[in-house]
Formats: sequence, C-alpha cells, structure tokens
Amino acid sequence: MRRPGSFPAVLADPRVQLGVGMAALLATASAVHRDRVGPWEAGAFRAVNGLPDSWRLPAWVVMQLGAFGAVPVAAATAWLAGDGELAGRFIVGGTGSWALSKVVKEIERHPAGGTDPRLRRRPFPARYRGRRGARTRR
Repeated sequence: MRRPGSFPAVLADPRVQLGVGMAALLATASAVHRDRVGPWEAGAFRAVNGLPDSWRLPAWVVMQLGAFGAVPVAAATAWLAGDGELAGRFIVGGTGSWALSKVVKEIERHPAGGTDPRLRRRPFPARYRGRRGARTRR
C-alpha cells in the first residue's frame, strides 16, 4: 500500500497525471515552428531518410501497426490477464490520446511540402503509392 503523500501516490492521482500530460503536450507543441525545421528534427529526418530503401516497407508496417494496433493489443492483453477495468482504461485512454493527437496535428500542421528550401522531393518506388514522396537535402 502506498503512503499518502509519497511520490508514487501523488503520481497515481489522475489529476496529477492529466496535469503532467498536458504540460508535456504544451512543451512539445511550443517547440514546433511553422516557418522552419529545428536542427534536431532535421538531423533525425536525415538519419532516417538515409536508410536503405529495403528498410522502407518494414518501417512503414511497424509504424502503421504501432498507430493502429497498440491500443486494442494492450486492452486485449489486460483483459486476458483478468483486469477488465484496466482494459477499459486502455481503450478509453488510448482512443482519447489518438483523437487528441489528430487535433494537435491539425493545429500544428506544417505547410504541404515543408518550409526548408534545402529539401527536395525524392519519389518513392511505385509500390509505395500511399505516400507521395520523401524529402532529402539538395
């Protein structure tokens, strides 16, 4: 049992969790600039964009499964472990997080094509028609 006022007990309070989550969301949103790409973001992009083309399909599959499948898999795992309440919390919290991410994405959307003139379009092979292209340095 947790002692009242202990650090784990404080973190278990849903109001504290909401406050910490909102602070993290606002901190990361404030780092977004509509008119430029930050150096860390550009460096991470170049590192990923420099990977061999053979990594593209596996990476895309992992990203899609992570976005689409994480919530139901976590909820099913909790339910199978006999914790229906946790499963419900996963469904509600995960779906809410997903919906909030869509709202934040619309608010913080960069203009189509990006804003860095040093980036150029690199077309994807025909089998990747779901995406129009990637950006690479000139």
